[in-house]
Amino acid sequence: MSSKKLGAVARIQEIEPRAVFTHSYGHALNLACADTIKRCKLMKDVLDVTYEITKLVKRSPRRDAIFKRIKKEMATSRDSRGICVLCLTRWAVKAEGLKSILDNFNALLELWDESLQIVKDTELKTRILGVQAQMKKFDFFFGVSLGFLLLKHTDNLSKTIQKEDICATEAQHVTSLTLSILKSLRNDASFNCFWLRIIASAQELNVNDPVLPRR
Repeated sequence: MSSKKLGAVARIQEIEPRAVFTHSYGHALNLACADTIKRCKLMKDVLDVTYEITKLVKRSPRRDAIFKRIKKEMATSRDSRGICVLCLTRWAVKAEGLKSILDNFNALLELWDESLQIVKDTELKTRILGVQAQMKKFDFFFGVSLGFLLLKHTDNLSKTIQKEDICATEAQHVTSLTLSILKSLRNDASFNCFWLRIIASAQELNVNDPVLPRR
């Protein structure tokens, strides 16, 4: 806590005024991820929709029960996990949430269809129709897949640098390795492989074809 009056920083500086406040490695990584993602409108929108999806499922015992039943009935290897709730403030631990959307894509679409038949509240029905429409767009599927590809590395980095027994040198080394991996993804060959894989998955899930944005 960095509160000027009651936080740990203030209390430490009462004892040792020369102490300098600095963010922890985990918090610094969290801020870096947040700053980077918020600069990309596609990723920001995707995370907003993903958060709305998790709220619609997890904050309703009825929909959560329907979702679990649908998932059990489908019983596919792809739909192997439940929905992970996203945390709005912890940007470095979002990969699991995005992966859970991909793993349960068909089950979620089925959930929206079934929910629309029983929901009577107009506002709630509008929210469900909204996420249903977004999930059928290629941009959303692309963004979720890209987000998982990138954030799984920052998630692993976040877990590693917050271990109790890690030293500063090791943390810097692991950070450098993560940056190298992310930079290696920024080339035509890596993107082409990613694009072909996404196109195939989108067709399998009946996601709409990619379209150019309006000008």
